[in-house]
Amino acid sequence: MKAELLRLRTAEEANKNKESSLDAISGMLSAFENHIDIIDIEARRAFLKGIVEGITWDGLNAEMTLFGANSEKKPMPPIV
Repeated sequence: MKAELLRLRTAEEANKNKESSLDAISGMLSAFENHIDIIDIEARRAFLKGIVEGITWDGLNAEMTLFGANSEKKPMPPIV
């Protein structure tokens, strides 16, 4: 019973941390969207570098990995 309670508390804490991270990213994206027209290209680049871990392009398709994505790649739509 104690082990199960500890497991549940640990899982709850992990969920709170993930929720907090998602809230922070959501806030950053909202701020970026609201200011995209007034910030310069260097600020745009700095923002994107802060949230994108890496981009892989095979000449046809691109895959983008976001920081905090647990190494899961987020596929982008094919480039036409």
